[in-house]
Amino acid sequence: PPVCAARPVKVGVHDNQPLSFVDANGQAKGFLIDILEYIGSKEGWRLEYISGSLAECLERLKRGEIDLAVGIEYSRERNRVYDFTYEDIFTDWGVAYTQEDSDINQIVNFDNKKIAVVHDDIHYQNLRNLAKQLKLKCRFVEAYEYDAVLKLIERKKVDAGVVNRLYGLEFEKDYRVSRSPIIFSHTEVHFAVPKKKH
Repeated sequence: PPVCAARPVKVGVHDNQPLSFVDANGQAKGFLIDILEYIGSKEGWRLEYISGSLAECLERLKRGEIDLAVGIEYSRERNRVYDFTYEDIFTDWGVAYTQEDSDINQIVNFDNKKIAVVHDDIHYQNLRNLAKQLKLKCRFVEAYEYDAVLKLIERKKVDAGVVNRLYGLEFEKDYRVSRSPIIFSHTEVHFAVPKKKH
């Protein structure tokens, strides 16, 4: 059924700059927000943005507390819980960053290393599966945002960390870290909604 214009469409936004984020004034911004605003203006939607970590957005979506979440990478596991737009909006992949003097340059170098990741991030899930297949003994340190991953590397609390490619390209200059040649976890980014609700 069509969304009723009288009721706001509650949209979950997590920090995934420059695709989506909430600025210092509390305003939702980013490429995906621009697309959603355009769609909303054509459909007569009143959009209400609710910010949180990726894990919080996914949990709110699962419970039906929000109507839509932006910038959610598709996976078969997630498709059991959420419905996704037919078309992907963006293609992404995970990139490993290391300490500046590191010799980590291939995935097998993750063996017996501490790797910072974002809780509930698709790249973390895919890396965990890949490490299991390759029998790598990684110790994963979970954070809630990509900036925390880069800070953990910079402060030498971990050997490496994983962020999505666009976030890395946008913010790597703000941290004393090195982009490694390690890329993996090709994913498609969509808008997601609660299962069988829309």
